[in-house]
Amino acid sequence: MSMQVTQEKLRAEIHARVNTCNLLLDQVPRAPSWGGSTRGGLGTWRHPVSPLLSLPQAIRQLENSIEKMLLKVQAAQKVTALYVEVRDALRKELDQLPMHLDLLCGTAERYHRQLEDAELVAADARRDAAVTKVRWPGAPWGPFPRSRAHRRHHAPRLGSLPATVTELRLPTAPSCLPSSSWVPLFGQSALGLGTACPKRQPR
Repeated sequence: MSMQVTQEKLRAEIHARVNTCNLLLDQVPRAPSWGGSTRGGLGTWRHPVSPLLSLPQAIRQLENSIEKMLLKVQAAQKVTALYVEVRDALRKELDQLPMHLDLLCGTAERYHRQLEDAELVAADARRDAAVTKVRWPGAPWGPFPRSRAHRRHHAPRLGSLPATVTELRLPTAPSCLPSSSWVPLFGQSALGLGTACPKRQPR
C-alpha cells in the first residue's frame, strides 16, 4: 500500500510539473529558426511567433519593460523612505508620551487636592455661619432682607434703645442748689459744679 501511495504522489507531481511547463511554453514566443517538436514528449509549440518580430524589437520591448520596472522600484523606494520617516516620528512621539502622561496625572492630582480643600473650607464656612448666625429683634426667619424699605421697617426704633446718658448724683446743698440735688453729667461744667460752694458770711 505504501508503494502505491508513493507512485500516485509521483504521478501527481509529474502531471503538475508538465502542466506548469506547458503554461510557461505558451507564454514564451518561439524563434523563427526553431523546429516543430523541440520539447520531446512535453508537446509542440502552439503559438508561432510572427516573422515581423525581430531581435531589435524584442530588445526594445525589454528596455521599455526594464524602464517601467525601474520607475516602479524608485516609487517603492520613495514610499519606503516616507514610511521609515513616519515610523521614526511616531517612535519619538511614543517615547515622549509617558512624560506627558505623568504631567497630566500630577496636574489632575493637584486639582483633586485643591477641590478637596475648597470643599473643606466651604463646609467650615457653612458650619461657622450656622453657629454664629446673628439676628436682631423682630427680624423674620429666613434669608436676610436686601431691600432698604425692608431694612427700615424691621430696624429697631430709637425709643427702644437704652439711655446712653449717665447721671451723677451730687450731695444736697440747699444754699447752692435750691431746686434739685442731682444734675446730668454733661451739665456739670456749665453750672460750675466742679468746685465747692462758698460759705455764707455772718451778718
